[in-house]
Amino acid sequence: MNLVMCCTPLGREDRYLSELRFAFFAALFFKKVYPYGRVFVATTLDANVPDMFSDHFETIRYNFSADSFATERQLFYRDFCQSDKFTSDTVFTGCDVLVLNSFPKDTDGHHIHMTYRNHPSQPYCSDLVLVETGVRNQAISFLEEVVNTMKWLPKENRPWTDQIALCLTIGKLSNQDYDGESHHGTRFRDVALHPADRWLYTPNDYFSSQLSHNPGSMVIADEMKLDFDKLRRDKITIHFKGNRKSQFFNIARQAFESGYINLQVDSLPMPREHLFNEQQ
Repeated sequence: MNLVMCCTPLGREDRYLSELRFAFFAALFFKKVYPYGRVFVATTLDANVPDMFSDHFETIRYNFSADSFATERQLFYRDFCQSDKFTSDTVFTGCDVLVLNSFPKDTDGHHIHMTYRNHPSQPYCSDLVLVETGVRNQAISFLEEVVNTMKWLPKENRPWTDQIALCLTIGKLSNQDYDGESHHGTRFRDVALHPADRWLYTPNDYFSSQLSHNPGSMVIADEMKLDFDKLRRDKITIHFKGNRKSQFFNIARQAFESGYINLQVDSLPMPREHLFNEQQ
C-alpha cells in the first residue's frame, strides 16, 4: 500500500515546516497499519523539505500553485497513477488525515474508492481517494474526466470545483442509498462509495451518510469526543479539516502517551517538545 499526501502550498517557510509535522505524524500512523507501505509527500517545485524528514517519507515535487490547487491535485493523482511509483494500491489524502485501520478489501472486483455523505451539493469528499492497482486505466480516465469538468465550471465555484466535478462525474446516489452502506457511482461504476462516517471521520463537524439526518447538517454527538482508543476501534481514517487541525496534535499526543507510536529521539525531525505544540 502507498500513502500519498499532498502538502498544500504555503507562503512562509516556518508555516511550511509546521505543515510537514502533520505529514510526519500521518506517516507514523500509516506505518503502524501498513508497516511495509511507502509514504510520499507531494509538494511544490521550490518547497524546502529539510533532510530530517527523509527517514519518514519520500518527497515528490510537482507544479502546484495555491490559485488552482484543487485542479492540479486531481492532475497529480492522474500523473502518479501513470508513473512507475504506482506499484501497489494507493491512497491519496491531505496531511491532515490519519489512517487508523486498514482499508477493507474488495469482495466484488477492483475499484476506485471514495466516501459519500448526505450533503446536497457536495456528496463526495476529495480528501480521500484509494486506487487499487487493478483499475489503473479506469482511474486515469476517471481523473481526466474530473479535471475536464472542473475546467468549464464557473469561477464562482472555484472553492469547491473538485467536489462539484466529482459529483457530476460519479453521479449522485438516489435518496434511498444514503443508508450508511457502500455503493457504486451511478455514472462511473468503477467508483466504490463508502460512508464518510467511518471511512473519513471529521470530529465535531461531520456530514452523516444517513438520510435520517438533515441534508448538509452537522452531526454533533457524544461519540465524537476525541478518544483515541475509541476512534481506533471504530474509524478507518480521521480528518482534521479547517480549524480542527489543532485537534490533530491532541490525538497524536494520546497515541504517543499510550505507546501506540514510538518516537525515537534519533529519528525525530525536530525536538520532541515542538512536535505536539499546537501553536507552531
